Amino acid sequence: LGGWFGLGGVTFQRRARGKGLRLTLDEAKGAIAFFREDCDQAPVTWAQFDGAIGHVLHYHEPCKVGDVEFLWDEEHENTLAIRLLNGTKLYYPNIRVERDGRDRPKFKFQRARDRWVQNLWGGVVMNNWAQANAGILIRRAMADIWRELRKRAALQVYDEVLYVIPLSEAEAFQQEAVRLMTRT
Repeated sequence: LGGWFGLGGVTFQRRARGKGLRLTLDEAKGAIAFFREDCDQAPVTWAQFDGAIGHVLHYHEPCKVGDVEFLWDEEHENTLAIRLLNGTKLYYPNIRVERDGRDRPKFKFQRARDRWVQNLWGGVVMNNWAQANAGILIRRAMADIWRELRKRAALQVYDEVLYVIPLSEAEAFQQEAVRLMTRT
């Protein structure tokens, strides 16, 4: 997200160095430029998501942007919900609109367990929705692999899964795992 909002070549170079990656300033600027060019629809989608959030908060009725459905959750007071691919929802409780110094809407929410108020904007929703659905899809793939190949994952971290397979079975397992993970 920083590639869109103030993260330039110098800051990217410094952050990369902190992770052990040495980049020239030209390489760092080139990486940011490539990101912005390659992901040019991201800010458009964020703005559409901001519009959907505002619509749901104002009218208390559903709104869709592509495959992403924004809902006013009737079961929980003052809660925006985003429907995931499996029908479950992401919740943003105690949501409200505040105005900034230029009278632009700023969405805020606060979970009961948190003492602080969090900002909500299209980029956050896009990231949350993508990460939650990635988790759903990877768990579904792991279940399919167990059901059909009787292999359990040794480790899962976010969208990475590690299987420990005898070398003699590795190629066949990889082909079947890819088939199972990419079927529709």
